Amino acid sequence: MPMDLKSLLAEFVASRPGDRLDKLMSEVRAGLVELAADGVVPLGEDKDLTGDSLEVRVATLLRTAGFAVARGRAGREDLVVSAPQDSRLSRPIVIEIKSDRKPTVQIQDLRQLDDWVFDLSQEYVARKQGLGGGPDPLAMATDGLMTSRRRHPTPHKGILVFNGPIGQPFDRRASPPLAGDLLAFAVQRCFCVIPFGHLIRDLAAVGSDGSLRRDLWSKWQETEGLLE
Repeated sequence: MPMDLKSLLAEFVASRPGDRLDKLMSEVRAGLVELAADGVVPLGEDKDLTGDSLEVRVATLLRTAGFAVARGRAGREDLVVSAPQDSRLSRPIVIEIKSDRKPTVQIQDLRQLDDWVFDLSQEYVARKQGLGGGPDPLAMATDGLMTSRRRHPTPHKGILVFNGPIGQPFDRRASPPLAGDLLAFAVQRCFCVIPFGHLIRDLAAVGSDGSLRRDLWSKWQETEGLLE
């Protein structure tokens, strides 16, 4: 390790007496992610991006296109995007961002997104008491399987952005990242899966045009399965 970097880290550690290694590493990582979001730290080529680099790139693309983007909760969803002004569909979007050396989304990625949408949409409220403004005996008796109250208190739309297979140019990614049982899973839960290359293209087309931004937002909201 270069001595100047070691010295800087030593000063950082000294300023936080009692903090353990895991907490210190978490803060250093968060600081580097913020620098990357500010454009100070390069991310690399889009086709190669994974982890924090991919998350920063997706968030930056969305903000550049005029979307209101917030970081997700620590250790949970990656991003939450609010509806553009005057949008016909206003559900916030929960975004999970994944990459893989394989060309397809993994079931655990979709299940993880399902957890975050379940939580933020307050699905547990529906299962326990229904959603019509008072206790729903039918919902309570059937653990939410039967109820006349279908609307959630805070409905959210789930989107999974997928970069894979990493390292392969976008124009050579012929295999659809979602098919068969995985596609059925996504459709059943109204999830929209967006290949990273498609997201880059669509957001570049939006530019700063508010009308195009609203159109793309509606397309995301209405898509169930793979965004074509």
